[in-house]
Amino acid sequence: MGLIWLKKSVKNSTFSVKPEGEDGKITMTPTLGSVKMRPEIENGQWIMNLKVVVEGSK
Repeated sequence: MGLIWLKKSVKNSTFSVKPEGEDGKITMTPTLGSVKMRPEIENGQWIMNLKVVVEGSK
């Protein structure tokens, strides 16, 4: 699903994550989000740094 988000093709979705050190999961339906991409060269290899910000409802 991550690649589809980067292409801005997702209209509706719900996902769950388990925060480190916590027993339970958090389920969220994204309502607003943005992605910033920054290409870099690291150890002679091209990499893409992503900053993803998502707001959502439970």
